[in-house]
Amino acid sequence: MENSSVSTHHRSRASAIAVVLVCWGTVVADGFDIVAYGVALPRMFDEPGWGMTSQTAGFIGSAALAGMFIGSIVAGTVADRIGKKRLLLASVGLFSILTAACALANDPMVFAALRFVAGLGLGGVVPIAGAITAEFTPIRYRNLAYAVMFAGLPTGAIIASLVGIWVIPELGWRAIFALGVVPALIIIPIGLRFLPGSSPADSRAPATHEPQTPPTPDRPGKAGELVSPRLRLATLCFFATTFLCLFMIYAIQTWLPRILNEAGYSLGGALTAVLIFNVGSAVGVVVVGFVADRLGTNTTLLGAFALTTVSIAGLAVTSELVVLYILIGLAGVGAVSGQTLIVSLLSQTYPRRLVAPGMGWTLAFGRLGSIAAPTILGFFVAAGFGLRGSALALATAGALALAVGVVNPAGRRGFLRPQHEAQGADATDETVPAPPRSTTRSTS
Repeated sequence: MENSSVSTHHRSRASAIAVVLVCWGTVVADGFDIVAYGVALPRMFDEPGWGMTSQTAGFIGSAALAGMFIGSIVAGTVADRIGKKRLLLASVGLFSILTAACALANDPMVFAALRFVAGLGLGGVVPIAGAITAEFTPIRYRNLAYAVMFAGLPTGAIIASLVGIWVIPELGWRAIFALGVVPALIIIPIGLRFLPGSSPADSRAPATHEPQTPPTPDRPGKAGELVSPRLRLATLCFFATTFLCLFMIYAIQTWLPRILNEAGYSLGGALTAVLIFNVGSAVGVVVVGFVADRLGTNTTLLGAFALTTVSIAGLAVTSELVVLYILIGLAGVGAVSGQTLIVSLLSQTYPRRLVAPGMGWTLAFGRLGSIAAPTILGFFVAAGFGLRGSALALATAGALALAVGVVNPAGRRGFLRPQHEAQGADATDETVPAPPRSTTRSTS
């Protein structure tokens, strides 16, 4: 009996690891696709007959983000009705095929339309991957699992940057979009094989029909429940902190090279700063996730907000390039880790049936921050605020995120999903599927 329990435990842990890795792969593809446009943009201005202007480039960038905004809402709303696994893989297929089609676009408006539809798929990836990760990983490793998954975004950004440096000078800007079909060819077959398609509540149900743990599958959640009296303040706080986090991340990704270049730093040094921001994000988010599983999600989240605020504010008071690099790397750790921990705290707060719609709507609202970031910070740059003024503006966003995080009732232990934990679903510390309760006790 004990050997059987241990064997089942190892298989279930391996299954959870496979889920996290597949979700990580989908988010890597998401991060690659998002950054590919920025990497290709300088060469797109030279495309014969396109007449690209800064206004056209901004419109195309906004088209993809608008698609992601809609995709996040739709995916979060319908995920539990049509199946998370099916929707995640469909989203990967959609944005992969449409991204590859961008390589064939014959004018900017066709390209923008293709980017919009690709954005619909991109918008569905992160909330659904996050919901799947929440369902099929054990609570005691939940923050680390989220950290690994979300590390896919900066990892994809780094890959896009490196691939662009190698591919675009030799093959032109269209080549990096043609590579966008690769995720569909790799991730969909692997996802079909390793992603579970059944509810974890069913998987966790013990083999015996004990009265205290009957199978109780959740009904599909409705988005309106996110603003029920008990959850309303927490939902608004999740919306606000996600908006502010994505605002900071996209503002830095978009404007940091230009701001540093105008401040007198070389273009190579300015581009290196963006690479350091993404490397710091990719490595730091995993380290912070490990810490959060030991110190607590909310405590670590507030620390991430504080780190982001202090690091960005530091950019306003130093001109030493090495110090700037360190501060930018720490800002990447804090901002991206903060976004990761927001999602983790959200998954611990809402009933399981509301995790997918909660993530979808929260990330959709956050996309408004990413859309607003280039325009708002661009105003500061155009007004001549320079590095100092821009850094203080972004640090203000970090301070606001910290203040909202303190107010968020989800940070209180007693607030975290009490009815759901009482049912026993998702409260177990075992991976999915857990062995029968009686067997687990016999091995302890």
